[in-house]
Order: sequence, then C-alpha cells, then structure tokens
Amino acid sequence: METYNGINALTAIPTNATSVILVDSVLDALQGIFTSVTISQSLNVYQHGTTYTLTYGENDGDIPDLVCNVDSLMSISQSTCTARTVMDGNTISGHFYLGASNSIPFDATAGKMKEIIENIAGINQVEVFRTSGDKQGRYSWMITIHGNVGDVLLFQVSSSLFGKEVSVSVMEVIKGNQLGGSYQFSYKNVESINIPYDANCTTIKVAIEGINGLDDVAVTSKEVSTDESSKQYLVTFLDVGIGDADLLLATIDSLNGVGAIVTVKEEIKGSEARGDTLHASFSMPRGCSESQVPLMSCGNPVKRILLEISKDIQFSKKIAEKYLIPDFLSNIYNLDQCRSLKKIIKNLQSVVSSLLSTTE
Repeated sequence: METYNGINALTAIPTNATSVILVDSVLDALQGIFTSVTISQSLNVYQHGTTYTLTYGENDGDIPDLVCNVDSLMSISQSTCTARTVMDGNTISGHFYLGASNSIPFDATAGKMKEIIENIAGINQVEVFRTSGDKQGRYSWMITIHGNVGDVLLFQVSSSLFGKEVSVSVMEVIKGNQLGGSYQFSYKNVESINIPYDANCTTIKVAIEGINGLDDVAVTSKEVSTDESSKQYLVTFLDVGIGDADLLLATIDSLNGVGAIVTVKEEIKGSEARGDTLHASFSMPRGCSESQVPLMSCGNPVKRILLEISKDIQFSKKIAEKYLIPDFLSNIYNLDQCRSLKKIIKNLQSVVSSLLSTTE
C-alpha cells in the first residue's frame, strides 16, 4: 500500500491483503461516519479486474457514495475505478399522528412535539424530552402530561412514515393517579361520617361537628396544585373551653389511589382562655426567610425565635424572655407523581439537603 496525495491508496493489482488494507483505510478515513463495515473482495478476472463490496452496519443509515480516484500511472494505462450503490441504507422519513393530533414530523423537536400535543382537545399542558436519535432517524420522546386529573388514555398511533420495517409505538412509563373513595375522622375514639375524597369545606364542617364533643369548627381550604385531586383544609376548633384540642385521626380504608393518605398536623397550638397563661405559635420558614438581605437574594432559614414578655409596649421592663426552637422532626413534602423523573429527583435532592441542614 502506498500514499497518494496524502490519502491511503491501493495497488492497482490486488493481493490477498488488499481487502484488509481497504478496511483499515476506510475505517481510518471515515471515523464517526458509520459504526462498522464489512468488505469482501471478488476473485481476479481478466487484466486483474477486482470488485470490492462494502457492507455497512444496519444502524448506520444511508452512507453517501465513496469517490474512487486513480493516480497518474493507472490513468495512463486507461484503467478505471468506479463506485456505486448496490442497495440504499435504511433511513426514516415522513410523519405520524398521535390520536387527533396534527401531523408530527419523524424528527420533531421537543418544542414542536409539545406544541402539537397541547393542541389536542382535552390535553392541557405537557412536558417533552427527546433523545438525540440515530443515523437512521429513530427518536424517542418522553411526554409528561400535566393538568389532566387521573390517568390519561394512551394515544392511538397513525403512521405515514417511510423506511424499512418502520413503526411507531406508545408505552406508559408512569401511570396517572387519581384519588377516589372516602375517609373518616375520629376524635377521642368517636368516628365521623364518611367524607368524600373531594369534599368541600361545608361537608368537612358537618362531618367534624357531628362528632360528640366537637360542636363548633371553622373550615377553610388551601389551594393545592396537583393532577391527582389532592386537597388541603384548615380546621379551627372554636368550642368554648376546648383548649388545645387533640389531633384528629384519619381512617383511610375506603380511600382509593396509589399512595393515597390523609395527613393531620397541628398548625397553631390551641389554648384555653384562662387569663393567666399564654401559648405562642409562629410560622418559621425553612427556605428563603423575609430578613434584611440585598435585593434578589434569599435570607437564611429561621433557626430559633426569641420571645420577650413585658408589661408595656416599650419593653422598658422585661418580665421574661425565652428562646423557641422549631421542631423539624416531621416534614411533609408533596411530590406530584405526574412530574417528569428529572424533577422528582431534583425535589428529592432538595429534601435530602433540607434534612441534612436540620441536623447541623
């Protein structure tokens, strides 16, 4: 083998090693263009004519034709060298449809896929991630649907794609979740009536006030943004003389949904109006506190509160002072099941970081 104008060259008269040299030459010159190549060499015919057949890997797509050049000696002998395609490599083209969507190009970007899916009637908001694809034009899209309560039916596929044995398949990675059924509250071993999973504030109030010993409560709802019909309520006990009421206990035997649970926690400690005691409750932010910090920056979490008691508003004479340390042993984190795996991992990392900072 010789070098001609900086390019590997084969001798005009083939030898037993010529096909091996050709393989090495092609692999060296076309790195990254294909994954594999097999070269076969025909038997010599009249005047040493030889044919080399290059077969590329099945995942290499349609490789452009090689160009065959000859040196001056071969040109003088009026010999020729030609390259042609025997069979085109497989590539994908065309478009497809998901349900009642508009046509989706075979190589649609994540942004284009998002735009098309969100234009389907009944679909609110989606998040799309697309793989980088391969040389045949095969891609995968991860589509996460938000804003639709419960489990969304799989899209039916209609294909107008071109390519050998080309197809489109849809599979469910994480099943959508929705609450259902009912639950009960109990107070000092007395149970309430069944409460529907999506009960409004009036229904909650009637159920709790139906428990013996609880005659007057106020119920308000908190806005919770999930795709699973989750709700939050704030219950305030107003009975005279009840003081610090025991926590309500929840029975969820009739509550449906993956991971369905009812959590009860004390927001503000109750106190009986006796005139000689004082119970203080504070909201202590874990993340960005409202402290004196530069604009667009975040304050440190509140770690303790100093409670000072005085007879006058000028605090000229303090009766007592006490440090209040928050109890972070119990924390509630809501992870929306329909979020992408990437966001779930990010939320979990935040949880771990928060727990570690608590122990410092």
